[in-house]
Amino acid sequence: MTDSEAVPVARRAAEQLRSELPAPWEIFGEELLRHEIHYVGDRVEIVRGPIELEGIGLRIFRPREGQMGVGSGSTNDLSRDGLRRALRDAELGAKLSVFPAERVVLPGGTGPTPTVSNTDRRIVEDPLGALRAFAAQLLGQFPDGGRREVGPSFGSLRVTFGRRSVVNSAGVERSDTGTLADLEWAVKSTAGPEGAPAGEYWVNSRARRLDPDDLEVDVPRWIRVARDVRSAGAPTGGTLPVIFPPSILSDIVPEVLGGRLSGAAERRQMASPVGTQVASELLTIDDDPHLPWATHTGGFDDEGSPTRSSNLLERGVVRAHVYDVLNGAALGQAPTGDTFRTARLGESWFRFTEPPAAQPLNFDVRPGSGGTDEELLEAVGEGLWLEQLGHTFPDAATGGFGGEIRIAYRIHGGRLAEPVRGGTIGGLVLAPSGTPSLMGNVTAIGSRPRLIGRFRSPAWLVAKTPVSGGS
Repeated sequence: MTDSEAVPVARRAAEQLRSELPAPWEIFGEELLRHEIHYVGDRVEIVRGPIELEGIGLRIFRPREGQMGVGSGSTNDLSRDGLRRALRDAELGAKLSVFPAERVVLPGGTGPTPTVSNTDRRIVEDPLGALRAFAAQLLGQFPDGGRREVGPSFGSLRVTFGRRSVVNSAGVERSDTGTLADLEWAVKSTAGPEGAPAGEYWVNSRARRLDPDDLEVDVPRWIRVARDVRSAGAPTGGTLPVIFPPSILSDIVPEVLGGRLSGAAERRQMASPVGTQVASELLTIDDDPHLPWATHTGGFDDEGSPTRSSNLLERGVVRAHVYDVLNGAALGQAPTGDTFRTARLGESWFRFTEPPAAQPLNFDVRPGSGGTDEELLEAVGEGLWLEQLGHTFPDAATGGFGGEIRIAYRIHGGRLAEPVRGGTIGGLVLAPSGTPSLMGNVTAIGSRPRLIGRFRSPAWLVAKTPVSGGS
């Protein structure tokens, strides 16, 4: 696949099935080209690629006694027989799955959509060369190549160049291209006091591009943390002021806040109503689907609607909900251009098998006046800096989260002090005014944001955070 091919896969599928598809219907397509390098220590273990995959997701809508039967099918067999099997699956689903909407109005027209930058040209032009160059820069940050005191335990670098496309019965025909870069890396420390167990620090990231400039800062931090894991003690339990960096917030806030601001939550009477105070007055958060290099950036969403920016929270007050075609139809709201097909765990590089759902695409937290991380530490005085949590299990239904402290640092005298690990931290992410929550207890926001996936934010200082002590 190249980024100049003329006929996207959704259109090719639509041309084969159009005579058998009564409106309304939509087809989402993906064409993907992937390369991978896997490491053991600093040694290349496996090189894979090119791995090519094409697939489509088909959705049909069938009126049924004042409601709507909705059926989905997907396939990577793009022969006529394969597409017909996917259509049969969708027809069966439409008989069994009923949605409370009398009719749906799909996005229409073929007009222009916003132009955004999603493509790292180095990945497109020489994917393996780009991976090898990035890995060389990464490994070059380790003392002695990582062969002595601390070094890489294992790692994987993966890049994907892809085209997504959407065609529907209302006349939409859209496509774009983009790249993704996945990094999994474990840094291990083994030298030090006799008998001390090894320390290990795991890194997982997903971005639109390979950015070697960050490695000069990131890798020395990984090394330091891997060393500190070995000597970390148990945290002190209690209610503490805690600094949450964006790397941790990105695993918690989008899932809960996005779920609570969706049409699906509104229809189930689980949404945070527009106009209610659910967070600190210091928090203003926008949905910016055109945020440069964010993983959910695009000119159109996965239903084909043009994307547009919106204000989600203004000084802690809910300002907007986001709607997909189905939930918008049930609630009398137009789609907002915020649908995305969420990949299942282990299959993160393709999404055509999943149905679209409404979520804010990219979360952009406006910087505050808290200053640099060092200035936030001074403002805390005594507390905790979180470096990494285990699985945080954010839950939009309950509004809660909770995770094991893999590594954190005590804050003493306004500076980072000894490392700690073990115990847990958790609570509600957001809640009505008067109920303690992570977003409600924010007392300062830093001034230097960082983009992590689809979440851009500075660090937050959160007062009165419940922390359990480790054993």
